[in-house]
Amino acid sequence: MACEDYKKAKSPSKMTTKAKKIYEEFIQTEAPREVNIDHFTKAVTMKNLVEPSSASFELAQKKIFAL
Repeated sequence: MACEDYKKAKSPSKMTTKAKKIYEEFIQTEAPREVNIDHFTKAVTMKNLVEPSSASFELAQKKIFAL
């Protein structure tokens, strides 16, 4: 849900803000609502957040939906 909302963001500043929030809430180690994804997926997602795009969380989403 958070990722779908993120994809709708149009401005780069909003994308950056939303990406940071998603990362802190779901992706980072010890996040309050940390999702169970493998190290590779986490690393790719973190790399994607250097320059956020609508596809930044795509791999993580696919892994989560496959669980």
